[in-house]
Amino acid sequence: MPSAGLELVEHLWEGYALSLPELVEGIEAPWDVVARAPDLIAAAARRDVQGDVHPSAIIEGDCLIERGASVGPCAYICGPTIIRSGASVRHGAYIRGHCLLEPGALVGHDTEVKNAVFLSDAKAPHFAYVGDSVLGAHCNLGAGTKLANVRVVPGNVVVRIGDERYDTGLRKLGALVGNRCKVGCNVVLNPGTVLEMDCVVYSCVSVRGHHVRGSIVKGGSEPR
Repeated sequence: MPSAGLELVEHLWEGYALSLPELVEGIEAPWDVVARAPDLIAAAARRDVQGDVHPSAIIEGDCLIERGASVGPCAYICGPTIIRSGASVRHGAYIRGHCLLEPGALVGHDTEVKNAVFLSDAKAPHFAYVGDSVLGAHCNLGAGTKLANVRVVPGNVVVRIGDERYDTGLRKLGALVGNRCKVGCNVVLNPGTVLEMDCVVYSCVSVRGHHVRGSIVKGGSEPR
């Protein structure tokens, strides 16, 4: 889906330039970012800890933590991971590797993250799981939100856009969340969920499928 894929990327993250531009250069679909992230983050990361890291935090492997970033007590961060200046990892967070936190991004208390890209000011503040996903700039996940990344029935994750179904070729794919999306508490974003920019998801909803810009999702999982 070359043309449709590039258009969808613009609907998700328009106006934001990644510090690793290779993540989006020449991609055919937005889930290509998730597929590329492990190798590109690994190539760019190195052991260089300059940020404000609490003595009780554990930093393993190639972790680039820039000056101006902060890591709170008892956080556990595995490389390869890149944490840009102004990003924060709070008490008890677990970063499992292959993660990029852009300036202002936040991984909060008891939140687990793996193979994920947080754009500028993307926040998962409390008790969240973010696996194999991209969070757009200035989006926020409510407490207890889970971005599920594996199908209950084995197989590749399929993304639905309109009447079309696209096999991503990925066994693990969480959600692709656009800029400024707001997700309520205790939400589940099922594998392959796509939220374009400025979507709002009410609390305690199980979401799947593709939701166009500005959608309000409440009381049901199907796109509006």
